[in-house]
Amino acid sequence: MSFPQAVPGWVPAFAAMTVLIEGDMNQRDLFERDDQPGLFAGEAAPVVFRPDPDKVRLKLHRILAEEAARREAVFQQSVDAEKTRGDVLSRRFEEALKQAHQEPVTKPTRDFDLD
Repeated sequence: MSFPQAVPGWVPAFAAMTVLIEGDMNQRDLFERDDQPGLFAGEAAPVVFRPDPDKVRLKLHRILAEEAARREAVFQQSVDAEKTRGDVLSRRFEEALKQAHQEPVTKPTRDFDLD
């Protein structure tokens, strides 16, 4: 098949359209019946994977139990931290109070007083 290249106003897209419309005469028709009818048989049911419901249920329960144990461990850590937090704060307060009793009380100097 030849394409007129020198014709004024010729658009290359029309050449591609001409190839699509006319087609190659040696090419097999895509819509005719297949030579191997059993290759894609419509009667054969597709293979469907169906997991065992008991195994799935056991796996889900195991996952949920592990997650619950992890949540409980994190919660227990936060409870322990809160229990010791009061002790730490009271110890800091005691140290600050001792330090305040040891230092003499002085009037703070201000920039205004220095003028």
